[in-house]
Amino acid sequence: MGHQTRISFGVEFEFIVPQAEGIDSHAHDGRFYHTEEFDPQKQGDVIGPIIVDFLKEIVPIFKLNDDNYEVFHELAKERGINLAAGFPLPYSYFWRYSYEGSLQPRPDEDVKGDYNYWLHPAEVSSRILGEHEFAEVAQVYRKLRASFRINLNSSCSFHVHVGIAHLGLIGFQKLATLVMVGEDFLWRCCENFRRDGMWCLSISKHSRTARAPDSPTPSPMMHSLVPSGILPADLYGSLRGIWAAASVPDLQDQLLVPFGDDDDNYRHRGAFAIRHHHGFDVDGEPCPTRTAEFRYSHASGDAERDHCFVRICIALVRAAELDGPAYTATVSSFAKGGGFSNFLGPLNLQDLYAYCTAAEREYIRKAAEPMKPATEFLRRI
Repeated sequence: MGHQTRISFGVEFEFIVPQAEGIDSHAHDGRFYHTEEFDPQKQGDVIGPIIVDFLKEIVPIFKLNDDNYEVFHELAKERGINLAAGFPLPYSYFWRYSYEGSLQPRPDEDVKGDYNYWLHPAEVSSRILGEHEFAEVAQVYRKLRASFRINLNSSCSFHVHVGIAHLGLIGFQKLATLVMVGEDFLWRCCENFRRDGMWCLSISKHSRTARAPDSPTPSPMMHSLVPSGILPADLYGSLRGIWAAASVPDLQDQLLVPFGDDDDNYRHRGAFAIRHHHGFDVDGEPCPTRTAEFRYSHASGDAERDHCFVRICIALVRAAELDGPAYTATVSSFAKGGGFSNFLGPLNLQDLYAYCTAAEREYIRKAAEPMKPATEFLRRI
């Protein structure tokens, strides 16, 4: 698979820092957790500045509420960063902390003890990284895990964004097709509880294109790249909306999913989405970016595991660069299902076979067991 274009990526890691409610039940754990009595009159986010202070030792990072050009210029000056034209601020240069209100306590999973898990849900997002710069993510993980008591439950996600501006509409359609056909492999790489979760519905089951077989006639390109004989009829029909899209907004609309029980409300992003990010560079010039967002994965704080998943996401974008028989063969291999070799082989990721199969076995084993509260926070590394 040729590498014509340098590909970038970014990640979002969600986690919860506990709020003490009484006697410390983990006195042996010297890492930070919030111990001040919570004042509901103050409201707001009290943990964000603390996380930023810990992480700014190793990466340039800002708090979402500080999202303005004056802050970016000051941070860049402090870190010796040259802000160049043509690169969107802030994500080309800076990590970001934000309060993530979608995270929830899960008593059946959360670390047992006298803690409140409603108050300090956090998300740390990376800057735009080159595909071989995952070591920076691993460094942030080490710092977080060494510094904080971190609670992870099934509401905590790990999202991957991969730059796709070089693909164009047909490339986006090819990528969406690869994800639709190979989606089960992606789920098998992740914890079973992620499947069809409220914030990550499967696009192959729940998207507008998957649930609207009367979609408009697709472009001839579909029949050329995805001949009908290589896919089951129902799966082939579910791709019609993708290939009938006449614009990127049309394609984005076809990939939307309903939320909760509202079957007719296709307004939400599922486990995969094509994103458009409005931004400006250092000169204030528009600098929009497009990414493919993969929301399949749970938050683990495990750098090795997350690097494997990032590599898979990047390889899918690489596969969307293929044309003709090479692309068709990739779709056909995905459609066979079965062992991971039919997925990883066409992506040139054979070295991940042992990892993916072991992860799948582990997640199946865990899914067969009842949920149990954790006894310790995410360990140091």
